[in-house]
Amino acid sequence: MKKNACYIASVFAVCLLLAACDDELSYYNPNIVSDDSLTEDSLEVNQTDSSQKPFFKDFLQSLPSSAQVSSSSQYSEPYQPEQEPSSSSYFLFDEPAPESSSSSYQFNEPIVVIPSSSSKQMSTECENIRATRDQFHQLTDVVNCVMENEKVAYVIRHAERNKSSTGTEGRLNDNGREQSVTLGERLAPLGPIYFMHTKVYRTMETVLKIAEGKGQEFSESSIPFTATSADDHEQRTDLLDSYFIKDESQANACKNQHSWSWSAYSYFAYEEDVSRECQAGFYDVDDRIQEFIKDNFTYSKMHDITIAISHDQFLIPFIISVCERNTIDLRFHKHENEESRYDYWINYLTGVAIIVDENDQAITIPVTAMEDPYLRVFPEK
Repeated sequence: MKKNACYIASVFAVCLLLAACDDELSYYNPNIVSDDSLTEDSLEVNQTDSSQKPFFKDFLQSLPSSAQVSSSSQYSEPYQPEQEPSSSSYFLFDEPAPESSSSSYQFNEPIVVIPSSSSKQMSTECENIRATRDQFHQLTDVVNCVMENEKVAYVIRHAERNKSSTGTEGRLNDNGREQSVTLGERLAPLGPIYFMHTKVYRTMETVLKIAEGKGQEFSESSIPFTATSADDHEQRTDLLDSYFIKDESQANACKNQHSWSWSAYSYFAYEEDVSRECQAGFYDVDDRIQEFIKDNFTYSKMHDITIAISHDQFLIPFIISVCERNTIDLRFHKHENEESRYDYWINYLTGVAIIVDENDQAITIPVTAMEDPYLRVFPEK
C-alpha cells in the first residue's frame, strides 16, 4: 500500500513538471517581437487549450485512472500569449514633435505605425474622436481610429499658396510644397493612397508632393497631369465650389452683397436670415453634402484610403454642415472687414474625414494636418 502511494505521488510530480514545460514550449512563438511600446490594448490574446498539447495529453491518457490529474484542477490559468498582429491593419502612435522651421505652418507629432490585430478594441479616445463634431482632430489621429471593416476618405484643402497664386494655373509656394511632402512622410507606413483632385494646378501639386513624401509610386511626374484619371488618381469637378451653385447669376448676386466673395460661402451655409439671392443661388448645404457622400464614398466605390484635394470655398460649407453649425465658428461673413477675418477661415490641409463601414454608414469628422486649423494669416505676394 505504502509502495503504491509513493508510486502515484512520483507519477503526479512528473505530470506537473511536464505540464509546466509543455506550457512554456507551446507558448513560444519566434515570430513575435518584443516591443515595450506595445500595450495590452494593441494586441489580441490568443486562447489556447490542452488540445494543442498532444504530447502531454497522450501521456495523461496512458496513466492508470488512479494516477490521472483531474480536469477540475485548482491551478490558476496559465499566462495567455500575445497573438501575432495582422499586417493588414495599422494604428498610429505619436512620438514627440520636432521643432518647426517656420511659424507659418506646423504639423503635430510624427507618427509611428504599429500593426494591430483584426479584432482591435476601439479605444476610448477613438470613440470620443468619432463622436465629436465641434472641433478639428488631427488627420493622423483619425487614421488611428479607422477599423478593419471600414474605409476612409480625407477631403482637405490644398497646401499653402500665395495671395497672387490664383486661377487654374496657380501653384503652391515653397511652404506648401514642404507641407505636402511632410504630410506624405507622416503617412508613409500606411498602404497605397488613392487621390482625387480638381483641374487646378495646386491641387495636383499637393497630390504629387504627398505621394513623393510617402514614397508611393505615382503615375504622374509633373504638373499638369497628363491624364485626368488613372489607377491611382482622378480629376473631379464635384470638388469645386461650383458644386454648391444652383443658379450662377443668383449666386453672383449673393456674392456681390459682401465685401469679399468668400463671405457668400459661409453666409448661405449657416442659413441665418439668408437673402433671396443666396437662397436661389445655392443648393441646401446639408442635402448637397449627403448627395456628395452617396455619389463618391459608399463602401463598394471607395479605396481603403482616399485623399481628395479640394478648395476652401468648397470645404467651408462642408465643415459648417458637418459640425451642425455648432462650436466651430467659420462666420467669415460677419468679420470680413476686420483684421481678424482669417481667424474664421480654414487653414491649408484642413477639411473633413469620411469613415464608411460595410453597411454604408458614414461618420464625418472635421480634421486638419496642421497645428492650427484656422488660416490666421494669408501669405502675401
